[in-house]
Amino acid sequence: MKYRFWLGVGLFLVLFGLSCEKDFSVNAEYEDFPIVLGLIDAGNSTHYVKVYKSFVTENSAYDAAKDIHLYSYIDSVDVYMEERDAKGVLLRKIVFDTTTEIPKDSGIFAFPTQIIYKADAELNTNYSYKLFVYNRFTKKTAYSQPIPLVGNVTIRRPAGISFGISYSQFSVEYQSIKDVYSYEFEISFYYSEKMKDKTMHQAKPVVWNLGNRKLTAPVTGQETFSVSDGSIFFRRIASDVVENEDVDARYVDSIVLSVYAAGKDWYYYLLANLPSSGINQNRLDYSNISAYSIVENDTMPKYALGLFSSRSVSSKMFRTLVYPTTRDSLFYGMYTGHLKFTDIYY
Repeated sequence: MKYRFWLGVGLFLVLFGLSCEKDFSVNAEYEDFPIVLGLIDAGNSTHYVKVYKSFVTENSAYDAAKDIHLYSYIDSVDVYMEERDAKGVLLRKIVFDTTTEIPKDSGIFAFPTQIIYKADAELNTNYSYKLFVYNRFTKKTAYSQPIPLVGNVTIRRPAGISFGISYSQFSVEYQSIKDVYSYEFEISFYYSEKMKDKTMHQAKPVVWNLGNRKLTAPVTGQETFSVSDGSIFFRRIASDVVENEDVDARYVDSIVLSVYAAGKDWYYYLLANLPSSGINQNRLDYSNISAYSIVENDTMPKYALGLFSSRSVSSKMFRTLVYPTTRDSLFYGMYTGHLKFTDIYY
């Protein structure tokens, strides 16, 4: 699901590119330009990049967006990454192939089939990576700036195997790492339901986004992120868990604390696209994708749009609740006491 979320952002980049381009001559012959989105995670061995092309239509843009051939290059582009060491020495070229293995949710653009680009490779946080998209027909190449990879975050507290939270302050202690400009914290609460017919099933998890921390410059060392009101955890469960007379009992399966870390370019893109809170509604444009052409005597820069950056996800799983504070608050507390949570199996 996380892959689908990040890949889906590419659709917004397409719309952004079409609506915000100002240097367009109505007398010039139209040339499409690439819109690129790639978020690389060193913790994964499979990586995905989305590449779209801009398009012009005389009819409804919404109708045109249903035709995947108008905005997708299909297999007419070569997508690859260059891996370089700290001295800039080229170590290898990582090639992406087309795939349709991740279906697209319904929306403005054609679905469920979508063309994305996939590579299988183990990456190294000590190296830098640069993305290239070469169009075999126009001879144009779009490329990113070299990016460092974001590593994993060490979660120090909560410690142990039991999860503890009360109605007061809740804190996460973690080891911040280099090249990270933004952290986001999330708790996922997994539980199962025992029905009156004796069947069991795992329900959809309750997800609590604790908030984020943004930095003007990366720092390293032990840091603390705190939420002043821990009761939000229980109130979130009360809001998301639906009362059901057919449920006999509910059991806690696990609680997962996740820390998302984002690289500089991803952070700057998110910053540029925050909701406007003032009278001036103009938005900043942010892209780290450029382009050039190898056609003879063509020295004019070519337009491209998009983002290539790095992120990581670090998680810690807890199987039990701290007794009595967290256990009693969930089983008998004012917010969730009616939801039949228990640790007594029968």
